Amino acid sequence: MIFKIFTPGATFHAVDYNEKKHKQGAGDLVHFDNFGSIALGRTDISKKEFVEYLNKWSGRNKKIKQPQFHAVLSCRGKEINHEQLKESALEIMKDLGYSGIPILIYSHNDTDNNHVHIVTSRVGVNGKKVNHTFERKRANAILNRIQGLEPKQEFNQNVSTALQYHFTTIPQFSMLMEKMGYTVATKEDQLQFYKHGHEMGGMKKDILLERIQEQQHQPAPERKKQIVALVHKYAKLYDSAIQKEDNIAYTTKATCFRSDLSDFLKQSFGLEFVFFAAKGKDTAYGYSIIDNKAGAVFKGSEIMKLDILDNLSVQKLNQEGISYFKKDYEQPADGFKAYEHETTSQEPSITKEVSIDHLLENVIAFIDDITYAYQQHDEAYQKRRRRRRRNDFF
Repeated sequence: MIFKIFTPGATFHAVDYNEKKHKQGAGDLVHFDNFGSIALGRTDISKKEFVEYLNKWSGRNKKIKQPQFHAVLSCRGKEINHEQLKESALEIMKDLGYSGIPILIYSHNDTDNNHVHIVTSRVGVNGKKVNHTFERKRANAILNRIQGLEPKQEFNQNVSTALQYHFTTIPQFSMLMEKMGYTVATKEDQLQFYKHGHEMGGMKKDILLERIQEQQHQPAPERKKQIVALVHKYAKLYDSAIQKEDNIAYTTKATCFRSDLSDFLKQSFGLEFVFFAAKGKDTAYGYSIIDNKAGAVFKGSEIMKLDILDNLSVQKLNQEGISYFKKDYEQPADGFKAYEHETTSQEPSITKEVSIDHLLENVIAFIDDITYAYQQHDEAYQKRRRRRRRNDFF
């Protein structure tokens, strides 16, 4: 299981987020407590009532400007059900010092991994702020205790998992460990791994180099082609523009990057895009792909150049618009005629003749639609260009 604490919020927007999931059928409210008289004998409390009560509760301490506590507890796949996750979440929150505070727990079923969201206030029963010192470290220590895991045992399991992946460089192995929550440092001829502020263990670089040389299993060449095809296919539906993501963890975790397309591919196909950027920069300079289903790590350049990936959705729109126009509005030698492609034949068949005026009306309407779409994408593209020029200047 993984317990992640999000950045504190000035408002209880997490309630709205989870209630939307509930309405969409992607989640359920599985637990609420400590909401006073509004909850007596009721199961149909509205989002508005929850938020108003949390604001009133938190308003007892005006010094706390960001009273929302929002966290998620998740497991690998479906190995732990939502009821068990809820009970573990309640135990973690109790041991962190959140007993007696209004709390909401929502289950989500829209990803491959079961998970629950916890929303509460950082204002305690006594009106003071709940102690948040080393909160993330304490939460993970509690989680390890619940799972009966010793830190060293967990570390050995994670190293074993990472070694099962196909990787071609030591930095790729380090990246796999970092995705499991470890900080990796180089000390002389070995890698040292840290978690929750404690040293977990190390591994000599020579061992990893031998492992790289011994790896007989190579990802099938077809797998790269499949990934390329998936990227091209879904770039038509999800924006590929790479965006800076604000630090969402209540930690010192570095800023990361994402796109709508990379989010979808990770959720649907286990393809995790990891973008790299220089310290202090708002744009990525490279990326890797962790293929969790095939158990392999690919350099991004093996799949697609970064600048192409970043603008792929715009290019796809242009190509689709041009091909659509060519397909549906052609000018044969004997005058303007509209074509309709039959599903049973590769050759177009003339279905009807239309007047030039009628055809032009359709063409103009089509051009208006595609021009508007171009403008939307161009505005986003120009914003990215201005942001990059500004970063280069400074």
